[in-house]
Amino acid sequence: MICTFELNDADTKFVTDYAERTGQIVEEVAKQALVDYVREVEEAERAWAEFEKDPVTYTLDEVEQHLGLA
Repeated sequence: MICTFELNDADTKFVTDYAERTGQIVEEVAKQALVDYVREVEEAERAWAEFEKDPVTYTLDEVEQHLGLA
């Protein structure tokens, strides 16, 4: 699949500079960023669905006590 999109001058410089610093081409940076973003969104959605099944929360003090840090 080929995707085309436009970036403003500031974003173009930002992405191009990053690509150069990391030894990549802009297309690689864009592809990886898009794939990473979609994976993170899907993971967040799965985590939220799991939380909604059993919405138990703990305070920081409770977690520290459970881990033996307090």
